[in-house]
Amino acid sequence: MYRISLFPCAKTHSVIAMRGIVEKIWENRTQNNKRYHVVEIGGEKYSVWDSALMEGITEGARVEYDWKKSGNFKKITGLQKIDESQMSEAYQSDRKSREIIRISCLRSASELLYGLYFDPDEKAEKALDIARRFERYVSGEDHNQEKTRDA
Repeated sequence: MYRISLFPCAKTHSVIAMRGIVEKIWENRTQNNKRYHVVEIGGEKYSVWDSALMEGITEGARVEYDWKKSGNFKKITGLQKIDESQMSEAYQSDRKSREIIRISCLRSASELLYGLYFDPDEKAEKALDIARRFERYVSGEDHNQEKTRDA
């Protein structure tokens, strides 16, 4: 599964509205046996304490959510599934831009591997791994690259 970056929608006080794709959902319990969920969206983990917010949310769902910092944790305060037929034009535009970036990164990765001889499946995996790395760099998500340049 590939990682989709988050698209900020608005920022109000300490609550941040975002959009993304739910990658994974866990159900946990506190030491006092209180149930809560952990939701991974765009590689970030958020806690969800209100079980009503999780209704209809499944892995792979496109969602719009609000979150705020709570100590060392990110707490989701609002969560709803996005009906793709009603997505805003701005989000559709962001999605289209993302697709263009991904295609460009894959093409660049393929060109980088041109002339190297590997098993075709292995070469395809290497191209995808390189493309994902390029995509993280282009989108500003590759913080390791910045640390290397600053050192």
